[in-house]
Amino acid sequence: MAPDCRYPLAPNVPCPPAWPCLFEPTGPPMTPSAPVRIRRLPLGALALATCALLLQACGGGGSSSTPDPVSTLPSVSAATADRLSYGRPSTFTVTGTNLSTAVSYAATGCDGLTLLAGGSATQQQFTCTPNQALSVGVAASTASGEIYRNTAQAVPKPQVTLTTSLGNVVIELEPAVVKVTVDNFLSYVKAGFYNGTIFHRVIRDFMVQGGGFTGQTATTLTAQTGIGATIPLEIGRGLSNLRGTIAMASTSSPNSAASEFFVNVVDNTFLDAPISSPPSPGYAVFGHVTSSNLAVIDVMKAVTTHTVGGYSNVPVTNIVLQTAAQTQ
Repeated sequence: MAPDCRYPLAPNVPCPPAWPCLFEPTGPPMTPSAPVRIRRLPLGALALATCALLLQACGGGGSSSTPDPVSTLPSVSAATADRLSYGRPSTFTVTGTNLSTAVSYAATGCDGLTLLAGGSATQQQFTCTPNQALSVGVAASTASGEIYRNTAQAVPKPQVTLTTSLGNVVIELEPAVVKVTVDNFLSYVKAGFYNGTIFHRVIRDFMVQGGGFTGQTATTLTAQTGIGATIPLEIGRGLSNLRGTIAMASTSSPNSAASEFFVNVVDNTFLDAPISSPPSPGYAVFGHVTSSNLAVIDVMKAVTTHTVGGYSNVPVTNIVLQTAAQTQ
């Protein structure tokens, strides 16, 4: 019968070699028939050794802890735009965690927000078009409330580059002040309407005008096709017809501006408000030529002009507006 080596051991029971840490034989090496004297270990050491054996038996011996639960709540760390340009769609990339859950997005100062397909739990994208506020803020929300709001990002004022036969002219526009007029001008730019037109009226100490004709014959000017509807007159909003500003041309009717524009080559503040003689409704300024490009306007105003049919002050040599493009 095998000896019972459970603690406490019966007297004179040999201790197997696996237990040397608990019970130490004294005297010569054990033999199966040799009696063994048991030396007691101190109670504290015995308790520690017993616990160690129990832990080993259970596969333990190290510390045990329960891992923290993984959060499934969505969070947003950033929302960045590929570009911010007035009147042109911008793509925003939202990064975070668990974004596949029901998260809704809002953008102030940006119209037509559309969530793009193909997003993931860590990245979503949407598009919208910055408006006249010239500042875009992004927020994200769940059913429980708002989880993210960024600091509003400034949108630069739009700029249009006119490439002409006498050099380039960059115009900065003012949509926050005269949105209707700026949007009207940009609609012609985007449609390519101004490409290939001419500056058909130049008065040295007054202004240079373009945006309505493509050339001249011996008796008349050739009108550009595709002119749209007229727009309301936006005057009295703090923008004045000073040197280098751009304004819409019109007839004596207040709301008759369409595609034609002019650049003031001197201060013409008398154009800011209606006058009776000659009858004028006032002319809406909607931007200005950047200072580095005024030299090109000064070259334009000095060209030789003549009369073509019923049109006076027509440059003898065409000043061609080759392209007009929004560049900011």
